[in-house]
Amino acid sequence: MKTYELLFIVDGGKTEAEATAVTDEAGAKLLALGGKAKEQNALGRKRLAYPIAGQDHGWYVLLHLEIDPAKTNDLVRQLNVLSGVVRTVLVAAEEVPKPGEIVQIATAVEESKETAKVTVPEALRKTAKAPAPSVAAEPKEKKPAVAAAPAEDAGKDEDKKPAKKPAAKKTSVKDLDAALAEQLKDS
Repeated sequence: MKTYELLFIVDGGKTEAEATAVTDEAGAKLLALGGKAKEQNALGRKRLAYPIAGQDHGWYVLLHLEIDPAKTNDLVRQLNVLSGVVRTVLVAAEEVPKPGEIVQIATAVEESKETAKVTVPEALRKTAKAPAPSVAAEPKEKKPAVAAAPAEDAGKDEDKKPAKKPAAKKTSVKDLDAALAEQLKDS
């Protein structure tokens, strides 16, 4: 006989009493196969990570058991066919936790989720400054103030065009090769 840990999820649409009845049926299937339950923990009704068979909630039951390794496939097959069981997971337990440890761990996880929630008071949100940009923005070029043009020049297009920026000097490949050759001579 080998020790296993069985987690199965009962249909979340069932009441607690109906979920307990399904759990009892699963225990009867285990006994019929020659296994024995060491510890059973009803973890309660919880939200599923994703919908399974149209259900978004399920009753979680964790069972530590001993059974002949040759009969584990039969146990899983019978549980999957059992009405009301949505999902089963059976794993070999190298080191089974002591009674009550699982409930303590689940409680600690829930408490850590609650303490991790941080709320920022409204007063701090209003006073908080937006983070500075990581790259300094280039200042925009100021347009020179244009004096009022005489009435006769008002229709010219030259006044409406912005001043042209000087063209950037283009470096040729020959200039780059010459600069590289000069650096190589120096080193």
